[in-house]
Amino acid sequence: LCEKPMAMSLAEARRMQDAVQKAGVKFMVGMCQRWRPSHVRIRELVRQGAIGKPTFARFQLKGSFFLYPPQSFYRKKEGLGQFFHNGAHWLDEICDFLEAVPESVYAVTTSHYLPTDRMETPNYHYASLAMDGGQVVEIEYNQLLVDPPAPTSMHILLVGDAGTLEWTDRNDAGLRLRRGDDARSLPLPTGQEREFGFAGELDHFLDCVRNDTAPAVPIEHSIRVLAACLAVVESAATGAAIQLS
Repeated sequence: LCEKPMAMSLAEARRMQDAVQKAGVKFMVGMCQRWRPSHVRIRELVRQGAIGKPTFARFQLKGSFFLYPPQSFYRKKEGLGQFFHNGAHWLDEICDFLEAVPESVYAVTTSHYLPTDRMETPNYHYASLAMDGGQVVEIEYNQLLVDPPAPTSMHILLVGDAGTLEWTDRNDAGLRLRRGDDARSLPLPTGQEREFGFAGELDHFLDCVRNDTAPAVPIEHSIRVLAACLAVVESAATGAAIQLS
């Protein structure tokens, strides 16, 4: 069970894949968001056809940047930035909802820090991704809200040819489903989102080891997510869209 990001380059990730195959062991990158109650419910609704065929998805996270220790690798330019280290979660969530992976990526970034506490990488990322299922995805990773510090909030919008699903962790109404003129709030399972995510992830992986079954997050999928996160960094630096092979 591997923490994300699984590697700092695609070459490293491929060497890991080769080692896993040669050793004949189970491997999974820890995408704990998949086991959070809100994620599980959204995935169920999409699979059941609640919004028809998904065509568009947006993920937004807004708040202050993570206060890494002064000498943390995450603060350094060679660490590749906050989207590379944390955006894998958000992208993996969207991939799971859509049952699709990115084919191309375009991204822009900017920086805004208080003078007394800065990182060497941007704290705002916007990425537009074309998926292999024909969907378009937007991910906005906004950690500019530093003056004053703001609590983190998340928002997910899924659009299909028959309706929309909308969720935010700042909305006590839970999940909103709209189909034409019919809009309703849907209940979500109760419980601690964060704790359920980690516990569910561990239970799943241990079950895979005990029962010799395939993990829900295949290593090839995790390599594609890694490639997309690297492409966000490259696209923002070059101004060009990046095609994923």
